[in-house]
Amino acid sequence: MAEEPPGEAGTEERVRDQLALGAIACLLLALAVGMLPDSLLPSAYYRPAGWVLFGLMAFSCFYLAFPHMWVYSLWLAGIYGGSGLGLLLITGRGGTLFPSYPIAAVIGVLFEGAALALIYTLLLRVRIARSVLGSRNPLGLWLLVVAGFFLVSNLSAASWAVWAYFGTAAGLASYAALEAALVFMAVFICWAPETAVWGHRGAEPAAAGQAAPIAAGTEGAPALLKLLTGKKDAVIRTCPACGAATSTVRLRCPACGALAAFGWCAAHESYVMACPSCGAPTLSAGDRCRKCSAPQTGLACPGCKKQSPVRDWKAEPDAAGK
Repeated sequence: MAEEPPGEAGTEERVRDQLALGAIACLLLALAVGMLPDSLLPSAYYRPAGWVLFGLMAFSCFYLAFPHMWVYSLWLAGIYGGSGLGLLLITGRGGTLFPSYPIAAVIGVLFEGAALALIYTLLLRVRIARSVLGSRNPLGLWLLVVAGFFLVSNLSAASWAVWAYFGTAAGLASYAALEAALVFMAVFICWAPETAVWGHRGAEPAAAGQAAPIAAGTEGAPALLKLLTGKKDAVIRTCPACGAATSTVRLRCPACGALAAFGWCAAHESYVMACPSCGAPTLSAGDRCRKCSAPQTGLACPGCKKQSPVRDWKAEPDAAGK
């Protein structure tokens, strides 16, 4: 089993994974509600309410867990609906929606084409994001899962048609299994790029013995997850000496072993920290706090407040190089 990431980053990843599991549970519950027999209650009562309730809960989990990928959960819904409806129209199961089969088949092909266009655009956007953010973390089987989502959506529609029109137990079992597979695939399609592309650490090269700066906007879970966990971003984003924007680096305190994030001012070649005496932003390279003139003996840990020489702090390796 892989070692759990330490500190705040590990907490954020745990919350993301818990929300992903919540999305899976809500989608499976929506599936179960849709398959309950009419003898339990008239379907007009519980099915629409169940679908709406569990669907909104699942969407909320997607929104909180995948801040960069949640919108593509809506795309996956479009791929699922477009491919399924397209297959039903092509196979002549469109019912009385259209006056003739050729018209229904043409519209079905258009739906299938729209679903494929969404898949292509999804792949292209994730590829562009990896290039812009400089992520080299592998996505594993993600590409195959995205292509498989389209295929399984079609197979699920076919199984539903067999179940609905012929009432066979095999059709029902196949439909349930394929729908459950789609649930896990949908969550994985959003989870994998969120963690590998936007959750990676360090896109810029770092000097020897120094942690790689974290690219802007890629510092793990976003503000929504920080609100859920009660964490506040303590990184000082602006250098108090020159006003330049700082990069983010992660170092491990030599005194307490905690993982801490600091701003790095390239112009002054110094970390930007909060003064342990007054809390004002100051440079670690200085001998005294810029505001209260309290003496400084090194980089101050936000946790234990102890100051240690910068050379004693251990650089946290870039996640891409692990």
